[in-house]
Amino acid sequence: MIRPSPPRFLNYGDTAHISVVLQNQTDLSILLHAGLKATNAKLLTSQTNQQAAGYSIVLQPSKRAALTFPLSTIHSG
Repeated sequence: MIRPSPPRFLNYGDTAHISVVLQNQTDLSILLHAGLKATNAKLLTSQTNQQAAGYSIVLQPSKRAALTFPLSTIHSG
């Protein structure tokens, strides 16, 4: 199950941390790949001006993990 938690609005120059909670509701460990692709936003990673970022994690049975994607807006609108 995936539960995103983005802010409702962002203004020019704002910085936000987009969070996603992943939950494994099975009895098996699962390899998950989660990513974010953004328009009109710069993902704040070690690689500047990157338009996409992602994680690969192993989620244990009946566990959950929170992933965070920090970003800032580029233009208004």
